[in-house]
Amino acid sequence: MASWLPQNDILGHNKTKLFINHGGSNGLMEAAYHGVPMICTPFFGDQYDNAYIAKRKGFAEVVNLDTITADELVDIINRVISNKR
Repeated sequence: MASWLPQNDILGHNKTKLFINHGGSNGLMEAAYHGVPMICTPFFGDQYDNAYIAKRKGFAEVVNLDTITADELVDIINRVISNKR
């Protein structure tokens, strides 16, 4: 557990395969820069627009945490990390 971690450095690490995030613009830009695919779980403000733009551009999937099941989430994770980037 840590109160803060260097997100950009973690996204730049060669073993980072997936970034699950809320769709904030900083995280999206950092992940896109490093070529890390994302699963976005927006819940406020511009996160929805950001997440769906990233999906349309082909580097994110968007899920609704209120309705997704554990099995569906596992399927999406496996699909995203198995795609070559």
